[in-house]
Amino acid sequence: MEIETIKPKTTYENILRFTPYAYAKLLYMQNAGPTEVAGFCVTGTEDALLVTDFILIKQNCTQVSFDLDKEDIAEYQERMVDNGLEVWQFARILAHTHPGNSPQPSRTDEENFKNVFTRPSWAIMFIIAEDKSTYCKLKISVGPGVQVILKTQVDFTQQFAASDFPEWEKEYNEKVIKDTIWQDDIDKHKMWWDQERSIFGYDDELDELDCRWDQDGNVIFLDDDGNEYYYDPINKEWFIENENENFLRQISEPRTNWVSKVKKWSQKYAN
Repeated sequence: MEIETIKPKTTYENILRFTPYAYAKLLYMQNAGPTEVAGFCVTGTEDALLVTDFILIKQNCTQVSFDLDKEDIAEYQERMVDNGLEVWQFARILAHTHPGNSPQPSRTDEENFKNVFTRPSWAIMFIIAEDKSTYCKLKISVGPGVQVILKTQVDFTQQFAASDFPEWEKEYNEKVIKDTIWQDDIDKHKMWWDQERSIFGYDDELDELDCRWDQDGNVIFLDDDGNEYYYDPINKEWFIENENENFLRQISEPRTNWVSKVKKWSQKYAN
């Protein structure tokens, strides 16, 4: 039975934040070679959504995949415990890079996330693409369970250490084994991914929307200003939370470009 003596503080944030040090190290590892790389994000404080470090695991990598060494994962976990960290601080957020310009998870990414993180009460999959676009999914496995797309940002209000390029280079060289694949293999993978997107209905615009279902069957949409809108797809009605009151107030349909996308999202994920 897993025992955690330091509990993460409860927040209702929808943003995974990185200290400048952690984000700089992540970018360094991403740019150090032509392959994908993966590692665990460390949250060294009681804030479970504040990443303070990124640590590589020994792995075999290609331009489209990574395979983590199980023995090195065990050694990493033992080292983190010896450093006084709890399991939730070093083994809940798995991050990896995509050499292309799309951070959207492949079907393999989704299967790995589903299979590897079955026991923890919560876990996060974070992906960063070559153009620095990101994808971040929080999965909560207790109760009815829920999956939520999180925003990401660099938090410059936090204290952070200086960059350490020599140590980062050493870590990369020790942990990453590059299994470069030929261009025709890359083309085959791209063709496969295009087929996957067609068959399973992947849609970057819709999948990147900050939408989720509430218990009443409404779609909750969070706009860029942090305002929550509620859309009832059955009655085609819109609501917002009434200020200082615990109920929803009906409004006219907003006249913005995201309205049609929210409607399409509700149709796509109606089941």
